[in-house]
Amino acid sequence: MGVEVIHIIGLILVALVLGGMMFFACIMTPLVFIKLPPEISGPFIREAFPVYSLAMAILTFLAGTLFFGTHVSILLFLVFAMFIFGWKVLMPIINKHRDAQLAGDLSSTKPFERLHRASVILNTFQLILVAVVFVQLIH
Repeated sequence: MGVEVIHIIGLILVALVLGGMMFFACIMTPLVFIKLPPEISGPFIREAFPVYSLAMAILTFLAGTLFFGTHVSILLFLVFAMFIFGWKVLMPIINKHRDAQLAGDLSSTKPFERLHRASVILNTFQLILVAVVFVQLIH
């Protein structure tokens, strides 16, 4: 496969990650919480998040592999690692505190809020990194 074809495929993968992240954060998640009652919206997002994380992790890893040996691959593998961390480490802890909070444990409120905020910041940082990679690839 030629270098140009690899670049184009990698660019498409990065565009899919960028678009997927924007769709999930700016359209799907707010729409779920606006249109569905809390007893459905929370559990739905909890089920959707692992699918989102897995899909974004796979696409990011594939793109990083295509650009292996470049500075772009380092950024993409960093984003990949953050997807795995958010999905496998941060989300279970967030869910534990949210479950405790919903069960009446008010001491879980602050940890839940703090960790949820951290996950939003992490996702925003990932989005910025992917946008930077995308801009670098199109120039």
